[in-house]
Amino acid sequence: VGLLIFLTVLGLFSLSRTVFSHLGDRAELTQNSRVVLERITRDLRQAVRLVTHLPANQLEFQDGHDTSTIAYIRYFTQNNGLYRESSYYAFPAAPPVRVLFDELDAQGNLPQKTVLANELVAEYISALAISLVENRMIVMALTASKGQTVLPTTTTVFARNLP
Repeated sequence: VGLLIFLTVLGLFSLSRTVFSHLGDRAELTQNSRVVLERITRDLRQAVRLVTHLPANQLEFQDGHDTSTIAYIRYFTQNNGLYRESSYYAFPAAPPVRVLFDELDAQGNLPQKTVLANELVAEYISALAISLVENRMIVMALTASKGQTVLPTTTTVFARNLP
């Protein structure tokens, strides 16, 4: 009888530990997803122009936060994390002069991209899908996963500054 009670208590303890771990993972994934979507949304609402042709699994656009210079932001997933890349485009003949990503030099060549920084925005983001619904309505779907816990999240953003 004592052994039966001990095994029952041990089983309940193991089950509660598993449930607690799963809920902790889910809470962490929810927080990471929220941070990612808020960060991308804030940047995307200020975007001047999309570089990425949608639908895509990454998003690059001309940054509209500082209009005194031409800069680009790209969000992408890599190694189960979501990254934010800051960059600019320039021609090799005049590297300090920033130009638009699709501008051509006198020989008809596109500019080269220079990456300034790659920043890890959130861990456990395994997939990012971006699509255009209407003129400036962009749907972002991401998948966060940790262990056996998978959390899909979707939101729609109105990119107010896009043409």
